[in-house]
Amino acid sequence: MACVAFVEPDGPRGADAMNSETRSVTELRAHLIERAATDEAFRARLLADPHAAIREELGLTVPPGFTIKVHEDVADTSHLVLPPVARLAEAEMKRAAGGVPRYQLGLRW
Repeated sequence: MACVAFVEPDGPRGADAMNSETRSVTELRAHLIERAATDEAFRARLLADPHAAIREELGLTVPPGFTIKVHEDVADTSHLVLPPVARLAEAEMKRAAGGVPRYQLGLRW
């Protein structure tokens, strides 16, 4: 699954979902993958409509215009997700080094 920037937390939805405001994107992704591995109905929803499945499971809304593609590995196919090639400008590097969250820099994961 591609890396995702989530917005507008309005509370976790899943039975064991931790507070979405304190979880990293990596933790959120891990939760979605684990849930999809153990719940076929959720897996089907995540494949069919990732935005709705994420909203229902985590209570998070994906920004309009931000695409999430969920890919399912099969016996003869695997997916490799590469990071974006965009480079930060010098001012953005300084802000990032100072601990400014990426979303405040206008960057997406």
